[in-house]
Amino acid sequence: MPCNTRFSTSHPLDPLSPDEIIQACDTARHHLTESMQLKAFKFVATFAKPPPKLDVLAQLGIPLDVESVPETPSGPAHRTAEIHVIDVVTG
Repeated sequence: MPCNTRFSTSHPLDPLSPDEIIQACDTARHHLTESMQLKAFKFVATFAKPPPKLDVLAQLGIPLDVESVPETPSGPAHRTAEIHVIDVVTG
């Protein structure tokens, strides 16, 4: 189940920090219990989804061409957490 919680970090490809994992799991837990009415579920994996390559290059100041100037990042690097969950009642 994808989680749309966004995080700001120093490098767009850094792994999730413990605080980011807690925040993403809390968001997913709230969605699963409130919106989907699940009673029992198990978290299997939580990880950062890689951002688009152009966003990473812009954040790192790497130009697309040898002769061009690097893209200017529109702001801090944003990452999206993805969480895999199993409904233990229905599988």
